[in-house]
Amino acid sequence: MRKFKIEGVKPFKRFLFRTCYYHQLISALSCFDIDAEYILVNAFTFIRDNFEYEDKDIYPEKELLEKLGCKIVKCRIDRRKLCKNIAAGHPVIVGVDCYYLESRADTYKYRHDPHYILAYGYDLDKDEVNVVDHDYVNDWAYKEKTISLGNLLLSDKMFSRGVNNKRHTCRIIEKRGLPVITDIRQIWQNISKSEIVASREASKNNLAKLRKMFYDDTEALKNNIKKIHEYWTSVNRFYKTLAALDMFESEEYSAIIHKLTAACDVLQSAIWKTNAKKIYTFTPEQTEKIGHKLSEIDEYEEKIYSIICRGEL
Repeated sequence: MRKFKIEGVKPFKRFLFRTCYYHQLISALSCFDIDAEYILVNAFTFIRDNFEYEDKDIYPEKELLEKLGCKIVKCRIDRRKLCKNIAAGHPVIVGVDCYYLESRADTYKYRHDPHYILAYGYDLDKDEVNVVDHDYVNDWAYKEKTISLGNLLLSDKMFSRGVNNKRHTCRIIEKRGLPVITDIRQIWQNISKSEIVASREASKNNLAKLRKMFYDDTEALKNNIKKIHEYWTSVNRFYKTLAALDMFESEEYSAIIHKLTAACDVLQSAIWKTNAKKIYTFTPEQTEKIGHKLSEIDEYEEKIYSIICRGEL
């Protein structure tokens, strides 16, 4: 078959979720009409004291895909293997080094960068492949593109030799049967309430420490700002993930989660500016604004965690 394309691909571009690999995994599953929410809800951020956190999959990836009726196969590819799998209806997540990828103007012949692209179609007469990718680093507007098939294979080959240096560079996603999980809420049933409560308590402690730092312990803020910046970026991303779930679509729950993410955005902006400018003193007005947002986050977090613990969603 000289030309083939798997139909139904839907690039995920609601927000920047984890890494490029997860964007491509979501897009691959969309070919089988599996909603992005199954991947989103499986990614839970457990908060720890002292600005520690754990981004954790509730089910390991392989197990989750099996429960969704799919199988993931790690491999190396060549032209024949790539086209054979696509023709069989199996989208392929391809590892590439963006230094060699002509379709990425931001990195091509400029910077080595490990990356993943979803391949779901090909035209051998034109030496083209249908892929999902974005245009530059940290851009979450993933979209369908047509790029050179030969260049994709070269970029994968160099990915294995350089930035990745592993035996397997690609992931074939196969549909094997009917899903065992048919409701995303089933995934959260695998989390104990004690884990949720512990995460909430750790968050309360961290918010209290942040308040003290911004108000009267700028030396501690200075010494911990990089760690706090990384921590809050992950926490804020987690709440944005919750906000994207249909489980929070009711008017009441939607209002709570969106007020929480709005307050988190303001705090993240303050933390980012502090980290970037290395200025650790604040006017009374700035301190008051930050303190107000910390109170809002504490209030709305309490409601969100309570809703999750009660299993109301």
